[in-house]
Amino acid sequence: MAIMKMRMVNIVGPREDFVRISADYISGSNIHLENVFTVLDNVKGMYPYTEDSKAPEVFEQADNFMKLAGLDEKTVINSEKYKEFLKSAPVDEEEISRKLKDIESSVKQLSDERAHAYAKLDEYEELRKQLRPIETVDVDLNRLYEFEFIKFRFGKMPMKSYKILDLYLKDMDAFFLKTSEDSEYVWGIYFAPDGMEEKVDVVFASLYFERVRISDNVHGTPQESLKYIDGREQYRREQIAKDEKEIKEILSKETEFIIYARVYCQKLMKLQEIKRFAGHTEDSFYIVGWMSQKDADELEKRMKKEDKTVFLKENPEHVSRVSPPTKLKNFAPFRPFEMFVTMYGLPSYNEFDPTWIFAISYFIMFGAMFGDVGQGLVLFIGGFLFAAIKKSRLGAIIGTVGISSAIFGVVYGSVFGNEEIIKGYNPMEHIMDVLIYAVFWGVGIILFVMLINIIIGIKNKDTRKAIFSQNGIAGLVFYGTAAFTVYSMLLNGGSLRPWIVWVVIISVVLIMFQGVFSKLLERKKDWIPKNKGMFILESVFEMFEIVLSFVTNTLSFLRVGAFALNHVGMMGVVKILAEMIGGGSQNIVVLIIGNIVVIGLEGLVVGIQTLRLEFFEMFSRFYSGDGREFKSLNEN
Repeated sequence: MAIMKMRMVNIVGPREDFVRISADYISGSNIHLENVFTVLDNVKGMYPYTEDSKAPEVFEQADNFMKLAGLDEKTVINSEKYKEFLKSAPVDEEEISRKLKDIESSVKQLSDERAHAYAKLDEYEELRKQLRPIETVDVDLNRLYEFEFIKFRFGKMPMKSYKILDLYLKDMDAFFLKTSEDSEYVWGIYFAPDGMEEKVDVVFASLYFERVRISDNVHGTPQESLKYIDGREQYRREQIAKDEKEIKEILSKETEFIIYARVYCQKLMKLQEIKRFAGHTEDSFYIVGWMSQKDADELEKRMKKEDKTVFLKENPEHVSRVSPPTKLKNFAPFRPFEMFVTMYGLPSYNEFDPTWIFAISYFIMFGAMFGDVGQGLVLFIGGFLFAAIKKSRLGAIIGTVGISSAIFGVVYGSVFGNEEIIKGYNPMEHIMDVLIYAVFWGVGIILFVMLINIIIGIKNKDTRKAIFSQNGIAGLVFYGTAAFTVYSMLLNGGSLRPWIVWVVIISVVLIMFQGVFSKLLERKKDWIPKNKGMFILESVFEMFEIVLSFVTNTLSFLRVGAFALNHVGMMGVVKILAEMIGGGSQNIVVLIIGNIVVIGLEGLVVGIQTLRLEFFEMFSRFYSGDGREFKSLNEN
C-alpha cells in the first residue's frame, strides 16, 4: 500500500547503436521517458532527433491489408513459415514501403472496383429512401418530368399541416396527391400550373412542406425502379464478394511480409516516441527516464553485455530538475478505489498514498448508509459481474461496497426492507443514537486524518504543517479538546474545567500565529510581520473560519446516520405501496420495482455523498494530490 519506488536511469551509447539499443532494450521496458534536454543541461553539443519517419503511414497500410486478407497476427507469427521468413526479412524502412506499394498496385484495380461498388450500394439505398413513400403511385415518373405546363414537387409535411391543407388550396389552382403517411408525416406530390409554382411553393413552405428531390436515375414507375434497384444491388454485392476473394488470394501470397511490415513499423513508431525524448551529439546518444527499482535492476542486468553503452541509476533525491512520476502499488481489494483517489488528484512521489484509507472508510460509510442484506447482495453480484465482463474498476467498487451493505444489513436486520426475517438494530427505533454515532465517527475520522497530516509533516520536515497548522499538533489538540468538552458537557453533564480553557487558548494562539512560530522555530530572521495590525486582524478572521470549518466538517458526518434512516424510510414507503395494491402477484411486482428504484436511486446518491465526505471532510486536511502519472512507453 504505497507509491512504487523509482530510479532515474541514464543510458548513453554510440550514436550508431541508438536504433538497436532502443529496439532491443528500451521499447520493451516499463520506462517513463523524460526529455533529455530538461534533465541533462550540462552536455555540450547535444541536439534533438529530427528525422521524419514513414512508419505510421506504412503501419496503417499494412494494417489495412491485414484486415482485407482477414489475417490473424498471432497465428502467423507463431508459424514456422514466418520464422523462416524472418531470416531474410528486409530491415530498411524504405524497402518495406516500396514492397507494400508494389502489393498495393497489384490489388489497386480490384480495390477501386470494390470501392465503386460500395459507393453504388450507398446510392441505391438513397434511391430507396426517395421511392418508398411513393411506391403506391402507379405512374411512369418519366412522364411527370415531361410535363410542359404543369410543375410538381415531391416531399412530406407534418400531419397537422395536412389536416388544414384544404383551407389553403381552396382558392388556388393546385392539388396535393397523398402517397403514404406515418405517425408524424404525410408524404405526397403537389401539382401546380406553370408560372404559378412559386406562389404555390410559398404556401406549402408555410405548411412546413419538406421537398425531397427524386434522382434522374429513376425510370418507370416507383415499383419498377425499386425492383431494378434490388437487381443492381444483388449484382454489386456479388461483384464485391468476387473482388474481395481475388484480393485475399493475392494478399495471401504476401501474408508473412504484411504481418512483418506491421510489426516492424510498430517498433519503428515506438522508436519515434523514444526519439522525441532522446538527444544526441556527434558521437553519442542520450536517453533518460524513470523506472521502478525492480525494472531498473532487471534492465541493468540485461544491458551488462553492451560494453560500449553506459547505464546509470540515480535515486530521486539526487535528481534536481524533474520530480519522479507516481505509480501506485496497492493490494488487490484496494486497487479499484485508486480511480476515486486519482479523481481528486494523483499523490506526488513523496506524498502519502491515501488509497487504503479511502477504501476502508468508503467501505464502512457506504454500508452504514445503505445497510440491507438483499440489496447489498444485488450490488455485490451485479458489480462483480460488470467488473468481469467490462473490466471495470467501478464495477469492482460497486461489488465491494455491496459486501459492506450486506454486513450492515445484518446489523440493521433489513432484507430487501423487511425487518422481520433478521432481528437487528433498526435505525428508526434509535434515531438519536444513530445520529450521535455518526458524529462520533466523524470526530474519529477527522482526528485520524489530522494525525496522518502530522506524520506527513514530520516526514517532510515541515514544522508549520506538522506542529502549528489547524491540521497539525495544535489543531489536533484544539479539536480533540473541544470535542471531548462538548461530549462531557452535553452527554455526561460535565463542567468546563480551567485546564481545558488554557489548552484551548494556547492551541488557538499557536494556530493563529502559525507563520510566526514556524519561522521562529526554523530560526528565520523575517519572523516579525511588517503590518502587525493587519496581520492580527487577518489571523482572527482565519481562526474564526477554521473553527467554523471544524464544526461544519463534523456535522457533515450526520449524513451517515441520516441516510441510514432515509433508507429505512424509503423501504417503508415501498412496503406501504405494496400493501395498498393488495395481495397476490401485483404486491410482488410493486416490491420488486420498489427495490430496483431504491437500489438505483439511493445507491447512486449514497455513493456520491460518501465520495463528498471523503474529498471535502477528509482529503482536504492532509492530501494535496499534485503528482503526475507514470506513463510507461509500453502503454503508448
